[in-house]
Amino acid sequence: MTTHQGKTFANLLAAYVRYKMESVNRGAILVRCTSDDSVVAAVFGNDYYLTETRTRHEVELVQQRLRESAMEELGFGPAHDGRS
Repeated sequence: MTTHQGKTFANLLAAYVRYKMESVNRGAILVRCTSDDSVVAAVFGNDYYLTETRTRHEVELVQQRLRESAMEELGFGPAHDGRS
C-alpha cells in the first residue's frame, strides 16, 4: 500500500468509525483486505483531534510506539469533521 493509499484508507476508516462507532471512545479493529488476504489493524479514538491538544499528543504517543516496534504505520487520517 502506498502512502497516499494508506492515508485515503485511514480517512475512510475514520469516517466509518465516526458514524458507526461514535459511542466507542477508543478502540482497535481488524480489517481483512480481500485483494491479498492480508489483515490491517486500525487504532482509533472518537475525540476532537483537530482542536484538542491532549488528543493530538495521544496520537503522537501511539505513532511513537509503532516506530519503536516492528509494526509499520500505513496511514493516518481524521474523519472530515476531525472527530475520529
